[in-house]
Amino acid sequence: MRGLKLAKEARNGGLLKAGLAGLLRFIFEGRGDDPLSLLKDDFLREKALASHLSDHARSMPYGHYSDRLMELAGMSEEASELLAKKIRAIGSGLPEVSEPEPLEGTLWEKLAGDVDRLNSLYYRYMSQSVNRDDEELKELLERLHREKNEQSLAIQRLASGLHGYSL
Repeated sequence: MRGLKLAKEARNGGLLKAGLAGLLRFIFEGRGDDPLSLLKDDFLREKALASHLSDHARSMPYGHYSDRLMELAGMSEEASELLAKKIRAIGSGLPEVSEPEPLEGTLWEKLAGDVDRLNSLYYRYMSQSVNRDDEELKELLERLHREKNEQSLAIQRLASGLHGYSL
């Protein structure tokens, strides 16, 4: 049932709105003073994104589209590994990763949801990289910020080649 709700939110841009609302809370409520909790949340989001992209790649009927989605899933998996390394360097353990619920809807709708999740991460990394004393963390967040933009654009290009009702 939750997957259906997420697919509906994705169709209506709800995930992007939720990401922007989170960004505004981060800015105006002063949340985010604890970089460790943010990094752990980012780690979990990257793991979930990698899982979703891999699932979507396996259901893609076109080989070159599937290959590209697997590359993008690999980028998110690599991002989660970089975040894990930083979390461990701070001296903390990693949060428990659970399998995300699959999204319902057409493949085109699922890709639209992926774009929303990528854009949410894009804004999170942008807001988290501001005013950080830890230069290594700041560079990591800026790198991930750029990568989320590249991934989002890549999926948008893939989705634009699909007929939204056929998949």
